Amino acid sequence: GGLNKQIGSKASEEQPSIHKNIMVECVDINQLLQETLAKHEHIDIMKVDIEGAELKTMEAIEKKHLDKIKLIYVEAQEAPKLRSDTSKVDKFKTVFRIQRGT
Repeated sequence: GGLNKQIGSKASEEQPSIHKNIMVECVDINQLLQETLAKHEHIDIMKVDIEGAELKTMEAIEKKHLDKIKLIYVEAQEAPKLRSDTSKVDKFKTVFRIQRGT
């Protein structure tokens, strides 16, 4: 799969915005976790910062994978609703720390 996203930058107010389309390869979060956990017993820390898709992605993680992640940091406007209720959630500005198994 892939994602086509428009990016832009502006060096100053006098300069017009420069826009460019880029294509990036995407992978399913559960597929990525399955592959990672096949090589490692558990994940100590996972950081999620994926430009606005954090909540949708976090909420899609299967419980069998969540149970093997000890600590998750995610940048979002609201706390993700995970498929497990054994988490402690702390908020630091726009970053949530989710401690699993507490």
